[in-house]
Amino acid sequence: MLKIIVRGGGDLATGVIHRLWGAGFKVLVLECAKPAAIRRQVALCEAVYQGSAQVEGLTARLINSLAEADAVWEHDEVPVLVDEAADSVHAFAPDIVIDAIIAKRNLGTSSTMAPLVIALGPGFSVGADADVIVETKRGHNLGRIIRNASAAPNSGVPGNIAGYSKERVLHAPCAGVLYVVHDIGSIVEKGETIATITDGSNQVAVKATLSGLIRGMIRDGFAVTKGFKIADIDPRKEELANCFTISDKARCIAGSVLELVCRYAQEKQNEGFNEKIQAQALDSQPCYLVALIESEGSTPRTSGAYMLVGEKGLLYGTIGGGGMEYAAQQLAQQRLRCGGGSFVKTFDLSPAAGMACGGSCQVQFCYLPVGEETGDLPEEALSVMKQRAPWWFLLPLGEGNALPQIKKDLQLAGRRGVINIDGCAYYAEHYDYDGSVYVFGAGHVARELVPLLSHLGFKCIVLDDRAEFADAAAFPQAEHVQQVDFTKLQEVCSLTAKDYAVVMTRGHVHDANVERYLLTTPVGYIGIMGSKNKAAMARAALLADGYSEQQLARVITPIGIDIGSETPAEIAVSIAAQLIQTRAERV
Repeated sequence: MLKIIVRGGGDLATGVIHRLWGAGFKVLVLECAKPAAIRRQVALCEAVYQGSAQVEGLTARLINSLAEADAVWEHDEVPVLVDEAADSVHAFAPDIVIDAIIAKRNLGTSSTMAPLVIALGPGFSVGADADVIVETKRGHNLGRIIRNASAAPNSGVPGNIAGYSKERVLHAPCAGVLYVVHDIGSIVEKGETIATITDGSNQVAVKATLSGLIRGMIRDGFAVTKGFKIADIDPRKEELANCFTISDKARCIAGSVLELVCRYAQEKQNEGFNEKIQAQALDSQPCYLVALIESEGSTPRTSGAYMLVGEKGLLYGTIGGGGMEYAAQQLAQQRLRCGGGSFVKTFDLSPAAGMACGGSCQVQFCYLPVGEETGDLPEEALSVMKQRAPWWFLLPLGEGNALPQIKKDLQLAGRRGVINIDGCAYYAEHYDYDGSVYVFGAGHVARELVPLLSHLGFKCIVLDDRAEFADAAAFPQAEHVQQVDFTKLQEVCSLTAKDYAVVMTRGHVHDANVERYLLTTPVGYIGIMGSKNKAAMARAALLADGYSEQQLARVITPIGIDIGSETPAEIAVSIAAQLIQTRAERV
């Protein structure tokens, strides 16, 4: 699992943290000793004051040292550590650092902090400060990923809401201690006192600059300087719920960050066992390929889970996490120090053994010595994978010196099983090309869908008829991005029964053209996004062309599982869920 640090826990940072947490990533948040978020109800930095904070189902918990982080992650929570200077970066050794302080200037972030450093907003330069920047200014470019320039400079002008801009944001008229009169969620009228600032015997009233809803207010008792941002008023009095939910701006920025993280994760995954094994061989370092080959009862993972362990610890993969995985890792490291050798071990996961799952797992520890044969194994695996042809991975069982094998043809029922070859028992697992997702249309939903599908192990190909949308830079997770003529898809596409087609073009005419092509192919899934009216118009066009009801029965519309989705991100989740379901049914 990737190790991610987010500097800052304000409202925009919280949107990023929440999205990463929702996608299954573990995040460590670094904050200052006195956070000054005005949108406190949706800012995880409040954990610094309260010990914990909750935002939309996510709990952040204050920790006093890095050593406490694991226990917080075990409870599916986010640890928050007071470390304004980011001194813990060196000890934590993160894969990714995200500067989400939104200070409009760099407060100590460097591109050397991690393999991938992401900065949000102005004040950073690509190269020295960060590897990539995400635009935070409202407007057409909000959320844009910047790889060779800078974010828009700070204009000092807040975003326009309902015709109000500068008036929405209040700054301290003087220095002193602020005391709240009307807190977040209160409806106030222009000229009404919403807070006071006391400096000794002097008390200055802070008055509302417009009528509306207090969306943000700095903490009661906070010491402010003159000009300090202290409150935010939303002119839309009916938007009370918005005070307690992550903003649209934060979600947009978070989507871009998740895209970058998923791309990095994919690149790491693509290295996989093969590259790791090769690296170990080149470094003259033996290792263990640890495989869960049999499970009984309730277990974290079922058979077919792998991890690679070197003398210094986990190199790649997982067999389920938790205590069992840690014990297996420790055992592999111990045996490596004692000279290696393959062996098998059964782990008891019952309450009697101090575990909560209740089942048991049989785990094979396959010793991979340094040598030419070990180095040749990944080369062979990569070769058969590129051919998109079925193949088998054979893992030797028990003790002995046998190495894993790659076989193209094997007579074995099912996807997994045990087979004897030349007197040696092997655990065999079948691999095959499992299809690509062809995304027709590269609009807002596609930009949410592709990184999500990529994170879920789907290979995506994005096609659009508009050059400005068929932009590979906008889809770094995609296998291929291409501008096409939707009336000539047969010239550029060759879909198989294992592939998926997701149609989300900009109009029913284009949808119908894509459908015409898809219905001539054996593609295993056809999903069309759009309203019922849009789907009906495309369907009517196809029926008029002579397509039968039976042919059109292959088409799923509306696309996705019905979860009440409305936003592009939510629609993407519903589509991804349906594709997961379809993939599982094929196995």
